[in-house]
Amino acid sequence: MSGVRHSPSWLDVFAGTDTPQDRVPAWVARPPDPYRSDREARRYLHQDLEELSDNEVWRELERAKHSVVVVEKPDRWFLERLKRCASEIRRRRGGRR
Repeated sequence: MSGVRHSPSWLDVFAGTDTPQDRVPAWVARPPDPYRSDREARRYLHQDLEELSDNEVWRELERAKHSVVVVEKPDRWFLERLKRCASEIRRRRGGRR
């Protein structure tokens, strides 16, 4: 099957045989644009977390984790998002872990 180009799998990406940045969706690699809308501005400033359901906060936490793991040089916003989501989850649990 020489000459046939296959789509790289995530294993190829993590093994370093392909460029991860080329395969990462924009929602994973880019922080929200605060100038796009009020909603995006609130998200950029992490002011949206109190309004989200428990499940939505958990998804935001997982999205931020995914970004930090998959993107070669993640935006600092994702690191802050991790902290803020974890803090919001702790707050909702009454300070329990």
